[in-house]
Amino acid sequence: MTEQNKIEQIPDKNLEKVEKPSEILQEGTFERGEISPETFAQERIETIDQEVAQLEHEGRRGIESASASVGLEPAKVQQAQKETATKGKLEQISESVQSFANDATEKIKSFFQGKKDERGQVQKETEGRKEVEVAPPPIKPGEQFFPELELKNIRSLPKNEQRQALETYKEKLAYQKEGIAMMQEGFIATIRRNPDVLVPELNANLVKWAKEYGMSNDQIRVAVNILQEYLTKHRAVREFSAKHPNDQEAFEACFGVRPHGKVELVEGPITLYFRCFDSKDYALIHSQKFLPSSETVDKKDIKNANKSAGVSIGTSRIKNLKGTIIAENQGSLDAKLDRAFSAKIFSLILGTHGDELWRGTLIHEEQHAIKRLFEEPLRREEFFDNFWQSLNKNDMDGAENALKNYLRHRREEGEVRAKDEILAYLKEGVSDSATLRTLMEKKGLYNYFKNSRKDIEDYLKGKNEMGKVFFQAFDLAKNKDLRKGILSSFKKMDKQVFEEEYKDILKSGIDSYRTLMRSGYSQDQTIALLINEPLDKWKKVVDRILEQKNKDKK
Repeated sequence: MTEQNKIEQIPDKNLEKVEKPSEILQEGTFERGEISPETFAQERIETIDQEVAQLEHEGRRGIESASASVGLEPAKVQQAQKETATKGKLEQISESVQSFANDATEKIKSFFQGKKDERGQVQKETEGRKEVEVAPPPIKPGEQFFPELELKNIRSLPKNEQRQALETYKEKLAYQKEGIAMMQEGFIATIRRNPDVLVPELNANLVKWAKEYGMSNDQIRVAVNILQEYLTKHRAVREFSAKHPNDQEAFEACFGVRPHGKVELVEGPITLYFRCFDSKDYALIHSQKFLPSSETVDKKDIKNANKSAGVSIGTSRIKNLKGTIIAENQGSLDAKLDRAFSAKIFSLILGTHGDELWRGTLIHEEQHAIKRLFEEPLRREEFFDNFWQSLNKNDMDGAENALKNYLRHRREEGEVRAKDEILAYLKEGVSDSATLRTLMEKKGLYNYFKNSRKDIEDYLKGKNEMGKVFFQAFDLAKNKDLRKGILSSFKKMDKQVFEEEYKDILKSGIDSYRTLMRSGYSQDQTIALLINEPLDKWKKVVDRILEQKNKDKK
């Protein structure tokens, strides 16, 4: 990897190391004697107003610039904006930003005027001037707050004491959730600032957060596992890049074949970002046909890949690099236009031009990758927690709901790939029934859920590491009735989510595509209107477009 391809670490004065978990340093933070609270408040309010005005200005300028860059006639641009509701989205964004700014302004004013707010701040008169005294947090430093145990204890209280206890519980729960969210953002900011940060440093900060927000041992364990997973991925990415400094050789090492054209590799904290200047190379990554036993890339794969400007995949030939690979399509003019149009219109204020655009895309994808690292284990933990709690209470309906929600979460990635295949098949003239049949084949190339379904089943059968813990906790080796009930529920939910619901989503998507075509839209127009929307939202998108079209006729 060449030196110029290493992304620069953007300095951010807002990301200074904090001494306490509660210290969230913002630009303009003051110390006593440097600036008065009133002056600080006024400066922040003025800054917010200026930034909102700039945001709206750049958003509108971005739309105008994008419209000019794609070379469409003004009338067609206006029609496209109506059909995609672009200007409406901008207005909604502007309103949301203004609402947020107004709320922030009022809170700043309220805080420095000493008014009581939801944090329990109270006004205090001292020596003829007003100060702000902050009430103690609902969770004392060092106290552990176990939501489940607290609820259990509340139920055992006398009826006349339960209401107050429940209010205290809600206050503590909200305080803890807010703290955990801030901790996550703090870790992400630290990683963005210093990708080589050591886990002991992160763990030290974790201990501080845990004490301040009453995190339970289970919550701490989940956080530690997340940090360890970050370290594992970061090391794997760093070692791979060091071992393969030549970008062409790195591509071959990662995907098993020499690239057809120029490629550039950019190393991120936990990602390998491949910029592909030949459509065949991008199609190889997009189709994931670099995996063992896969077929070779064909024309259909290239056509399909060229509908997208970039892709993030969860697979890899190298075990520790799973979930780290991002690719950018620099080899297709259509993809470049799509990337520029999307960045200008939907991101609105990315503020990048020319070569800066891909850097903005990279930073955006990096943030998603790091957030996925934090969020995916939490989603798993949420499922396990809800599932176990329901089983403890002999609530099989609750257990089934927890399982169903998690299975739907695991289905999302497959829906993204299925969307691309639907567009490719229908554009090539394949019939609706043949498209549906191909995507639903259990042993076919497009069976995206095979591994997810097996992983969850192995867990419930106690065949993997976490499954063994689960199996022992409920003594399922002896409790045959419970074991039978759990597996029966899984088979029912598995079939419902990955077969019945998935089939309905595919059929609805195909029907939505045909509805637009029957309504007078060309094939290219139909693809352009649907390609950036989630598959399960296509029907709503089409309904909205046709509703707007009918209004325009009137």
